[in-house]
Amino acid sequence: MKDASHSHTSNAHSSLSNSFTTKNGISMTPKLSASPKAPTSPEMTFTNSNNNSHVSTIGVSYNKLNSPSTSASSSMSNLTFYKQRATSFSAQVPSGPKLPKIGTIGVCAMDNKVLSKPCRHILNRLIENGEFDTVIFGDKVILDESVENWPTCDFLISFFSNGFPLDKAIAYEKLRKPILLNDLVMQKALWDRRLCLEILKKANVPTPFRLVISRDGGPWFDDDLKEKVEALGLDCSEVPEPKWEMIDDDTLSVDGQIIRKPFVEKPVDGEDHNVYIYYNTKNGGGGRRLFRKIGNKSSEFDPSLNMIRTKGSYIYEEFIDTDNFEDVKAYTVGTGFCHAETRKSPVVDGIVRRNTHGKEVRYVTKLSPEEEQMAKRVCTSFQQTICGFDLLRTGGKSYVIDVNGFSFVKDNINYYDRAAQIIREQFLKAKAAKDVLDNDPIKAERKQKWVFKGIVAVVRHADRTPKQKFKYSFKSPIFISLMKGYKEEVIIREVRDLKIVLQAVKVAQDQKLEDAKKLNQLATALEKKMNFPGTKVQLKPSLNDDNEIEKVQLIIKWGGEPTHSAAYQATDVGEQLRQDIKLLNREALNDVQVYTSSERRVVASAQLFSKSFLGNEELPDDFLQVRKDLLDDSNAAKDLMDKVKKKLKPLLRQGKEASPQFAWPPKMPEPFIVMKRVCELMNYHNKIMSNNFKTKDVQSFQKTWCCGEDPSLFKERWDKLFQEFISVEKVHPSKISELYDTMKYDALHNRDFLRKIFVSDNNEGLSQLSCSLVNSYPINVLAMNNFKVNDSSLDGANNKSTAGSID
Repeated sequence: MKDASHSHTSNAHSSLSNSFTTKNGISMTPKLSASPKAPTSPEMTFTNSNNNSHVSTIGVSYNKLNSPSTSASSSMSNLTFYKQRATSFSAQVPSGPKLPKIGTIGVCAMDNKVLSKPCRHILNRLIENGEFDTVIFGDKVILDESVENWPTCDFLISFFSNGFPLDKAIAYEKLRKPILLNDLVMQKALWDRRLCLEILKKANVPTPFRLVISRDGGPWFDDDLKEKVEALGLDCSEVPEPKWEMIDDDTLSVDGQIIRKPFVEKPVDGEDHNVYIYYNTKNGGGGRRLFRKIGNKSSEFDPSLNMIRTKGSYIYEEFIDTDNFEDVKAYTVGTGFCHAETRKSPVVDGIVRRNTHGKEVRYVTKLSPEEEQMAKRVCTSFQQTICGFDLLRTGGKSYVIDVNGFSFVKDNINYYDRAAQIIREQFLKAKAAKDVLDNDPIKAERKQKWVFKGIVAVVRHADRTPKQKFKYSFKSPIFISLMKGYKEEVIIREVRDLKIVLQAVKVAQDQKLEDAKKLNQLATALEKKMNFPGTKVQLKPSLNDDNEIEKVQLIIKWGGEPTHSAAYQATDVGEQLRQDIKLLNREALNDVQVYTSSERRVVASAQLFSKSFLGNEELPDDFLQVRKDLLDDSNAAKDLMDKVKKKLKPLLRQGKEASPQFAWPPKMPEPFIVMKRVCELMNYHNKIMSNNFKTKDVQSFQKTWCCGEDPSLFKERWDKLFQEFISVEKVHPSKISELYDTMKYDALHNRDFLRKIFVSDNNEGLSQLSCSLVNSYPINVLAMNNFKVNDSSLDGANNKSTAGSID
C-alpha cells in the first residue's frame, strides 16, 4: 500500500480514543513463512521456491517519523528508544469445525480480480472449514510460465478480463482436466455481441428487435468454439455484408428490413463500450454517447450525433423506454439462484448516482418467474455457473440486452453466503461424478512454482482533523534559551513545558524584543491551544559559522488528531489486507511486525489496523515499535521540498504555463487564471461567512461537531485560510493542499454547517463571479464548456471583471 495524500471516510459514528501517542507513519512487518501453496501478486515480494533463501519480512509503514519528545529536550536524547528490538506477533486464526478435505481450488484470473472484495469473501467462505485449499495462480505464473508449470488443482475458477490469456487457460484445462466452474471456451462467445444474441435467441430468451450490419464476415470462431456453438444448433458460416441505407434522417434499412429512430448502435466487439443512441428528428434529433463510467458520468448528449457509423460492424437495436428509467443487473450462481439489482439507466442523463461510500446506488429487486427462467437459460446456454447479464423491463415484459460473463455482486453478505454454498455443492457433486468415472492412476502433482514470501506495505494514517500551524523566526536570547543548549530540533509537547514557552513570549512582549504582531498571535495561539490534544511547539536552530545558535525558528502546531472515522478506516484496511493474506498464504499471519512513527494519529491508526489485521482484540504493550531507522523524519527531505516549492511558486505568475512534468490537466487554463478564480471565490465567501457570523444564530446551524470543534473554531480555521488567499500574488503553493484538506474535512464532518455558513441571503457580489464556479468544481464546468475561457480582466481594459470567468 502506498502513502496517499488524503484519506477520509464519512458516516462513522463512534469516537476514537486519544490515549495513543504517535507521529506521521506506520510500518507493519509480518515475517512470512515459506509455503509451497502461496500465490503471487505483482505488488508482493516473491522468491522462487527453488531457492533456499530466508523469508522476507512484511512491513506496513505509515508516513515518516519525527523524533518523539515529551519535553523540551533534544531529539537525540531519545535515540536509544529507537534501538529496541521489534516484537513479532501471531494472528489469531478462528478455530471452527474442521471438515474432511475435498480438494484444491485453483483460481486462474488476473490478480486485481482475484483480490477484489467480492471474490475474496466467497473464496474465504469456501476455505474456512478446511474442506478446500486454494492456490492463486497469480499474474506472474499466468503470463510468464508455460501451462505445464502451472500448479495442479481439483477445481478451477477461471475467467477472462483485460490482459488475461484465455487460450493459455484453455490449454491448461485440456492438460490437467480440472472440474470447471465456468466453461472457458464459451467465454469467447461473449466477445462478439452478434454471437451472444444469437445464442440467446436459440435459448428462447427474449431480446429487443435488431438489425445487424457485419462488414467483417460475421463472428470469428476457432475450432473449439465452433464445435460448441454448432452443438447449440447455430450456423457458423461466414456472413456477407448486407445492403443498407438511411432512407431518411430517422429510418435505417438493412437488406429490406427497417428500424426507425430512436435506436441503439452497439459495436459487435463485446469489450467495446462506446454505444450510441440516436433520437428521431421530431424529438430534436441528436444522440447520446454511452461509455464506461468515468467518475460520476456514464454518457453524454451530443446534438450533432445524427449519422450512424460507417466503419466497423454494428448491431442496431430497438430503443426501449424502461420502467422507472431503470435497468436491471442480474447475477446467476448456478441455474437455481439469481440475484438482481436495479440502477438508474445511463441513458437518462449520464449522471451516476453514488452512495456515501462512492458506490453506484443500486436496489435489490425480485425477479419474476419468467425472468428466473431467462436467468436459468442464460446460465445453461453459455455454460457459465457465475454469470452476469443485463435486463430491461417495460410494460410487463423483460428483455436481455447483454451477457457480461463472470460477475460478482458487491457488498451483499447474503449473496456471498449463497454463492459459496452453491459453488461448494456444485464442486462436491461434480467430484463425486468424476470419481466414479475416473480410472486414471495417480496423476503428477505440481505445486505453485512462485511462492508468496512477504509483503512490505506503507500505509498512511487514518482520517484526521486539519493540521494547522504558525511559523516564526526569533533572534532574541530568551527564545534561543529555550533550546537548553541543544543544537538540533527540539519538540515540546507537555502542557507544563508549553507554559514555559508562553512565559517566554510574555517576557518578549513586555520588553518588546520581537515584532509585536507576531508575539500577540503566538501568545493567543498558545493560550487557546496548549490544552488541545496533540498541540506541540518545534524549535529549529540556525547555526552561524562558529556553530553557535544565531536564530530559532519556532513552529506551533495543532490539529491533526484522529477523528471518529479513523477507527472505521484503519479497521477496514486491516481486515482487507488480512483477507488478502489468508488467500495467498495463511501461514504468513503467524509472524507479524508493525512499526510506526510517534505521531498520535499514526499510533492510533497502527493500533486499530493491527488489531483488525491480526484478528486480536488486544495487543501486547510492546507490539507497536517506533522506529526512526525505518521511518525517517521529514527534515531529511527538507532541501528537496524547498526546491520543489521554489519551482511551484513561479507557476502562479501571469502567462506561465505548467511544465510538462507537472500533473496539470490537459486544456486547463494556466495556473495563474485558476488561482485568481480561487482567490476571488475565497474573498467572496469570506464576506459571506463574516456577515453570517454577525447577523445569524450560527450555533443553530449544526447540532453535533466532530472532535470538540464549535462555530468559533470553524471560523478561526477559515479566517486563517482566507488570509492566505487574499490575492494571487500572495498565495504560496503550499497553502493549496491546506485549503483542499480543510474543504474535504468540513465536507465530510461539518456538512450541515458548511451548507449554511457560506450561503448569502441577498447574493451580494455574486454577479461578479461565475455562478457555475460557485456551485460546481471548476474542472467540471470547464469540461462542460469545452474548456473555453473568457478572461476579460487580463486585457487591461476592464479591471472590474472577474478573472477567468466562464461564458
